[in-house]
Amino acid sequence: MVSTTKETFGKTWNAKYTLRSHFEAVRALVFHSANPLLITASDDRILKLWNLHKTIPAKKSASLDVKPLYTFRSYTEPVLCLAMYSTGNRCYSGGLDGMIHCWTLSLANIDPYDSYELNVFSHTLTGHTNSV
Repeated sequence: MVSTTKETFGKTWNAKYTLRSHFEAVRALVFHSANPLLITASDDRILKLWNLHKTIPAKKSASLDVKPLYTFRSYTEPVLCLAMYSTGNRCYSGGLDGMIHCWTLSLANIDPYDSYELNVFSHTLTGHTNSV
């Protein structure tokens, strides 16, 4: 039986935040366990760290724009998945190239204008022969 009451159609959602910075499709995101942070992974081969408490009013909508805190680069192919370690100090990403990268998140020291830091990129896990 189909009903046309308001309850059938459910709730209409309004965006609270808008995250603009990736140049290709976002494949995955993971929230930090204790802080208002999230990391996104994209087909543009990069990961971005976002702080949901650092927002600016959007020009064309009621949502708030969020600028990335940090951009993680090391992939040559799209990044497909993410996982956050339970303490929130490490993030793992998997890509189309079959690699799993481990990232150290020292959140107090991250400056969005710093050059690439080798200590952020911890290590690579290899062994997969296909995408992760």
